[in-house]
Amino acid sequence: MPNAGEKSISKTPKKPDHVDGPPIQTVIPSSLYLQLSPGKALLLTRAKGMQGTDKNEIGEDNAELRKTKEELVIRITRKVEELKSMHKEVQEEITTIEGIGKQVSEQAKESCKASEFNKYTMYVEDVDRVSKLLLSLSRRLTKVDSVLSSLDNHDEEQNADLQTMKQNLERKYNDAKMLKKSIDMRHNSISKMLKKYLGEEEYEDFCHFIRESPRQHIMAQELDDKIQLGEEQLQALTDSLRKTDLSQS
Repeated sequence: MPNAGEKSISKTPKKPDHVDGPPIQTVIPSSLYLQLSPGKALLLTRAKGMQGTDKNEIGEDNAELRKTKEELVIRITRKVEELKSMHKEVQEEITTIEGIGKQVSEQAKESCKASEFNKYTMYVEDVDRVSKLLLSLSRRLTKVDSVLSSLDNHDEEQNADLQTMKQNLERKYNDAKMLKKSIDMRHNSISKMLKKYLGEEEYEDFCHFIRESPRQHIMAQELDDKIQLGEEQLQALTDSLRKTDLSQS
C-alpha cells in the first residue's frame, strides 16, 4: 500500500493486553470475513491471548486491574479524539484539493481543444479510480491477513479458503499496480499538453492536485481505521468493566 503522505499521523494507541467480557470469536467463516471492519480484523490477531488470560481472571477482585482498565479508557478516549481532529483536518485538505482540481479542469476546458480536454479528464478519472482500487484491495488484504493470523493451526479447510482468497487479492492488487504504472506513464504527455495552455502557477496546481488527492484520501482512510479500532477497544474495555461491576453486585 502506498504511504499516507508526508503529513505525520499519530501511532495507534497501545492496545490493552487483557480484556474481560464475552469471548471474542476467533474462528469465522471465510465467506464472512469481508463483513469485518479493519479494526475488528486486527483485534482478532490478539483474541486468543486475551481469552487465555481472561479465564484466569474470571471472578478475581483485582482493584489494580480495574484501575489499569479505567486509565486505558481515558487514554484511548483521548487518542481517539486526537485522531478525529486529525481526520477533520485531512477532510478539509481534501476539500481544498478538490477545489483546486475543479479550477484546473475549468481552465483546461477553456484553453484546450475538445479532444485534448477529453484526454485530460480521462487521465484524472483514471488516476482517481486506480487509487481507490489500490486502497480497497490493500485494506481487504490487511483484513484477510488478520483473520489468517487468528486461526488455529488445525483449521486447515478454512485456512486453505482464506489462502486462496489472499492469493486472488494479491493478484488483483498486482494487476492494479501495473494499471497504475501505465496510467502514470500518461502523466508526461498530459503535462506537456497542459504546459501549452496553463501558466506556471496553474500548472503547479495541476501537479499538486494529481499528487496530493490520492495521498490525502489514503491518509483519511488510515485515520478512519485507527478511529474505528480505538472505538472497538473502548467498547471492549467498557463491557469488561460493566461485567466486573455486575459480578460484584
